Amino acid sequence: MLALSKQQGKTVTYESASKVGIRIRRKYMSTQKAEAVRKKSSRQGRTSGFLNDVFRLCDRTRRRCSFKTEYTHENLQRYLETHLKGWRVEAPPSVPGIACFPACSEDVQPKMMVHLGGLLGCSAEEALDQWCGHCETCAVLLTSRVLECVEKGMPDALLSASTTLTAELTQKSFEEQAVVVFEGELRARRAGSRERTKSFWGPLSPPVQAWRGVSPEEWCAGCEGVGLRIEEAARESLLTISPAALPLYITNYIFDGDELSPADLVSGAAYETTQYSCHVVGLGLDPEGKVCYICDPNGQLLAGGNMEFVSIPLAPREAPTTALSAFDIELARGAQSSGGRKRAKKKRY
Repeated sequence: MLALSKQQGKTVTYESASKVGIRIRRKYMSTQKAEAVRKKSSRQGRTSGFLNDVFRLCDRTRRRCSFKTEYTHENLQRYLETHLKGWRVEAPPSVPGIACFPACSEDVQPKMMVHLGGLLGCSAEEALDQWCGHCETCAVLLTSRVLECVEKGMPDALLSASTTLTAELTQKSFEEQAVVVFEGELRARRAGSRERTKSFWGPLSPPVQAWRGVSPEEWCAGCEGVGLRIEEAARESLLTISPAALPLYITNYIFDGDELSPADLVSGAAYETTQYSCHVVGLGLDPEGKVCYICDPNGQLLAGGNMEFVSIPLAPREAPTTALSAFDIELARGAQSSGGRKRAKKKRY
């Protein structure tokens, strides 16, 4: 995941899910302003449809979720199908994601973080942050393997790449896994923060010239202008008959297992929950088959899990919450319609 982190003054920087990464300064939108936007939209019965303002809330500040969310990739598929007329959009298969790599047991974790820090040129603490939030480098790796399968003419390129890559990494040691998984991250670090997005994704599809900016917001699903960039990339891929890769940043909300009070939010009772964050997937374009593969390093979303994507187009919730996910709402409706009682919800981590 990616997040934004508050700095001195009222600016923020893009960071990897835990404090390191794309440093592009941007105005910070306060919780109060965000709530005002939500209430105004709710009164009008509509929203602008674009997620730009919500994306800017990915600043690691704990707050309630004010917008509708999704617990599958279906909403994202429909969004992409709107901009990829005549293309088939394939969601992640039901196989484990590769974001669990590099993998190590808890007892050797401190030693492995020292090794990872040496590889990345950072401290063990920063390496731990990267290890916990490395979806972009994983997305780059998975997408590159999908394109290899496409170029070989393999059917079910996403499934083939996912299963082959998982099997390959499973046979390696932590140190060997780290070299493979963090290849994109190392390339991005060498390029510098202003070229970070390009250095991650550009080498995967040189023929595609649809790069118009370097910030994640300019490639975030549902944000203004992103759909047009995807359309342009698809046209260029078809014109050159060359497989292409694009980044797609996805705004999500991380729910807690409990409905927290304002005091809980301020006190830090929810360490990594109750906040908007930014996930990254790759889009692998197969021009011959006219297929767009959603290369999500997490695999499918976990129904009932704590992370859900913010709906596209943007739509306000009836009431802000820290715990009531879209899955919970649907589960409750199902229980009511069947006359059954809803089971107590377990704490989510």
